[in-house]
Amino acid sequence: MKPVTALTWEHLPDAAKRALAQEAWLAKSLLESGTTALRNADYGSPGRYYEGFFNICIAIERMAKLILALDQRLETGAFPTRQYFKDSGHKLVPLFQNLFEVSKRRGFEIEQPSNRGEPETLAFLDEFATRDRYYNLNSLSSTATTSQPIADPVRRWYALVFAVLTEKEKQITPREARDLVGAQDMDRLPAVLIHFESETGESLTSSYAEQQQWLKTKRVQVRGTMLCLGLVRFQAEMIHELDQVMNAARIDAPQFGEFFSQWRAPEDARLRKKRQFTAK
Repeated sequence: MKPVTALTWEHLPDAAKRALAQEAWLAKSLLESGTTALRNADYGSPGRYYEGFFNICIAIERMAKLILALDQRLETGAFPTRQYFKDSGHKLVPLFQNLFEVSKRRGFEIEQPSNRGEPETLAFLDEFATRDRYYNLNSLSSTATTSQPIADPVRRWYALVFAVLTEKEKQITPREARDLVGAQDMDRLPAVLIHFESETGESLTSSYAEQQQWLKTKRVQVRGTMLCLGLVRFQAEMIHELDQVMNAARIDAPQFGEFFSQWRAPEDARLRKKRQFTAK
C-alpha cells in the first residue's frame, strides 16, 4: 500500500499575504467609519456626509481592486501590475462592470446591485470619487460662482435618496406626530431661537420647521446607508466566493471573510436600526 501523502498547498510569499491582509483591513476600516458617518449625518453636522462619501468611495474602490487582483491571480498565476491599478483610476462604475463580468464568468450566483436607487447610488459615488470630493475647496474659487456653479453633493445625495423613499417609509408615526405638536408648542414660547439650514439649503428658523426636517433627514439616513450597503454586499459576497475558490485551488491566502463577514448581512429591520458599524 502506498503511503498517504498530504495534499500540498501553494504558499503565497509572506509579503504578498501581508499586503493583501493590510488592503482588506484598510477597506474594512473605511467601510466601518464611512457607513457610521453616513448613518448619523444630518443638517446639524453636514461634515459627516463628506466623511461618509469619502470613506465609502475609497473602501468600495479598494474592495473592487482587491477582487480583481485575486481573480487575476487565480486566472494567470500572477497579480496585476502597478500600471493596471493606476489605469483603473477612481472610476467606480467601470470597476463594478469588471466585477459583474468576473461574477458571470465564474458562475457566481450573486444578485447584482440593481434595486431601486442602487445604480444611481453607484453613479453618485463615482462622481464623488472623481470630482466632488474636492467640492468644498473648488467652491472657494471665484470662478465657481461666476461661470458654472458647482452642484453641492450633499444636496444631490439628499434629493437622490429622498426620491427613492416609498410612501410607507415617508409615513409619519403617532409618536412623530406628537413631536410635531410639541414643536408647535415650543414656537409659542418667547425667546426660542432656532437657526439651521437643511440639506437642501432651506432656512429652518422654527422648532416646527426643524422637527419636520429631522423627520425627513432620519429617513434619508437609513435609506441612504442601505443603498450603499447594497453595493458593498455584492462585493462582500464576491470576496466570499473567491475565498472558496482560493481554498479549492489550495492557495494559502488570507481568509477575507474575517474582514468582510458583517457586510454580507441582508437588509432587515435590525440592520436599518443599526447606527454604529465600527468594531467594538
